Amino acid sequence: PGMRFLIDGYNLLFALGRLNRHSGKSALDGARAWLHAQIQRQHGDAAPRVTVVYDGTPGRKGAESGAVFSQGREADDVIEERVHRESDPARLTVVSDDRRVREAARRKGCAVLRCLDYAEVHLLGAPARAASVPTPEKPATVDVSADRELFKHLENDPEFQREDWPW
Repeated sequence: PGMRFLIDGYNLLFALGRLNRHSGKSALDGARAWLHAQIQRQHGDAAPRVTVVYDGTPGRKGAESGAVFSQGREADDVIEERVHRESDPARLTVVSDDRRVREAARRKGCAVLRCLDYAEVHLLGAPARAASVPTPEKPATVDVSADRELFKHLENDPEFQREDWPW
């Protein structure tokens, strides 16, 4: 059947900057919905093979397809238990930046990806897009003469003559 993914959901959303420690409940709901829309779009027919584990309980709208909630336990513990029970670890990729989760997955024989590595390859479609972007024939040049004129008065300023500065 192909590769399956077990994702540390909030870990991924924090790594992508979709959440921060000040995010409220509605931000959590919105971030989860965004992530699951991305998974549907990028994984297509294989999306059912992607499981995302979150801390806590589902939001007001309920759980997205493929979402598992830790229900009062730590999401990391739920992921580790699933990894431990995995019968075909060679077909499972665990996505997390948490060292303990990654180590448990490696010990079991699962593939492991850090959050941004997964996002770049499997979620945001960066490699496919990069291949389709035409390469410019020559690099763009930048005219800095206006900047030089603007900052000319600083030429003899001792603060800009320091030896530890790279310019």
